[in-house]
Amino acid sequence: LFESLHPVRRSFRAFWQLARLAPFPDLNLAMSLVAMNAYLLTHGYPLVSPGSADSKLLRRVVAAEPPCEIRALERRLLSRAAG
Repeated sequence: LFESLHPVRRSFRAFWQLARLAPFPDLNLAMSLVAMNAYLLTHGYPLVSPGSADSKLLRRVVAAEPPCEIRALERRLLSRAAG
């Protein structure tokens, strides 16, 4: 499934896996965001900078099943790519 996903959605999956596997509870989300952004950059996409409301969203994403999409972040990437 991973290989068939769009690179942006692959970055979300990588974020999810790292956040769940990382051994440092205080830094899991932060380090996973760094890894997700590195993946996005290597595939020609802009960085996703977390907003104030993203903490709750990302914690919900990590607690759920592996994501195929994170619409709030996808909208942000599309708006940055268009602008």
